[in-house]
Amino acid sequence: MKTTILIVDDETDNIDIIADYLEQENPDYDIQQAANGQLALKTLEKHLPDLILTDWNMPVMDGLELVKALKADERTHDIPVIMQTAETEDTQLKKAFEAGVMDYIKKPVSRLELIARVKSALALRQAQKRTEELLLNILPKEVAEELKEKGKVTPKPYEEATILFTDFKGFSAITQEMEAEAIVEELDKVFVAMDRIIAQHRLEKIKTIGDAYMCAGGIPIANQSHASDAVRAALAIQAWMNEYKQKQNRPKTCLTLNVGSASIQARW
Repeated sequence: MKTTILIVDDETDNIDIIADYLEQENPDYDIQQAANGQLALKTLEKHLPDLILTDWNMPVMDGLELVKALKADERTHDIPVIMQTAETEDTQLKKAFEAGVMDYIKKPVSRLELIARVKSALALRQAQKRTEELLLNILPKEVAEELKEKGKVTPKPYEEATILFTDFKGFSAITQEMEAEAIVEELDKVFVAMDRIIAQHRLEKIKTIGDAYMCAGGIPIANQSHASDAVRAALAIQAWMNEYKQKQNRPKTCLTLNVGSASIQARW
């Protein structure tokens, strides 16, 4: 997938120079452009770039106003922004960084400085994405977002919830008939399908341990339908599993799923 960079500048010559520098460095960069902050926001309605390079002084909406608008919108909040500016006073740069600018480039733009700062910004964004993906793999989205914003998660009590758990009948015996790689591949197919099904039924994955899968309803967002959600998810999982077994046509090593659930209540 190409890396998309949006250049926002009211001077066409400046856009051409920056685009040329970037394309010389990496011909696979997808370069987009906008003449001011307002037009940039319209561009973002259709496609989100990996990085934005914006001039500070522009008509209609300047670079600082654009950055503030980006950071105020959850959809565009995490897009890294590099500001092009002739303003190098500490007070001015402080305004930019407080608004949410990741870095800045002095004008007139130096090719070496541009490439170095662009590469650095893209590398940081990739690292941030990997961190976010890791958090989402081990934490519910709401908890991960709170951890990102506050640096900590406030414990929250729940009066009731439903736990759904599954495991495979005779799994130990089946592992003796299959290669380890084949077992892992099989479990991955089943667990990916289960991830999709429980998400459709508003359940939250807790963990997998070996061949066991555990999820819960009514958390992290409390609701009154968690018990019925869990039952519907269990039936959907069983239906998917029965269809999957028929396609495999391997009686000896075919996985048979046990599914159960329990509603729990607690008072604080």
